[in-house]
Amino acid sequence: MTSQRAIAPYVLILPSFILAALVVVWPVNELAQIASHSVNRFGQLRDFVGMANFRALLDDPNFIASLGRTGIWTVGVVAGAIICSIPVALVLNEDFYGRDLARVIVMLPWAVSLTMTAIVWRWALSGESGMLNSALREFGIVDQNIQWLAEASTAFPMQILIGILVTIPFTVTIILGGLSS
Repeated sequence: MTSQRAIAPYVLILPSFILAALVVVWPVNELAQIASHSVNRFGQLRDFVGMANFRALLDDPNFIASLGRTGIWTVGVVAGAIICSIPVALVLNEDFYGRDLARVIVMLPWAVSLTMTAIVWRWALSGESGMLNSALREFGIVDQNIQWLAEASTAFPMQILIGILVTIPFTVTIILGGLSS
């Protein structure tokens, strides 16, 4: 009887463990198959090539450059979101009149789909009639429109800035949850 009681928790958790293992193992296996074979343009596996795909990837200078840019983007967005979110979460953690409304206002952008957010930002950063150019000209900061998304020197920092602004509601929620507990 005691051996059955000792085994019961493992038997009860076994189906969930098997399902979780399948959810992880199957995609990893598929990824390994695709990575170690040549693939035609229709996505069908062809000849086994071993590590040749990885060698070709590491020999490509564009891959190394994009890996560096991805690292810069990730560090910039994470650090920027945390730096901006901590003060907001600290303020929203205080007890003040309208706190619940302020929390809702901070969370509202999180409810908007990323597709709509991208459309709004593309419109705001338009080089011809965007809101940012209009505001900068109105304040006398620039004399002519800037093509924000046309050149890498301005598009990449804007992508980081947008990444930070899109991430702030989620990060504030997480930090606020930690402060509240």
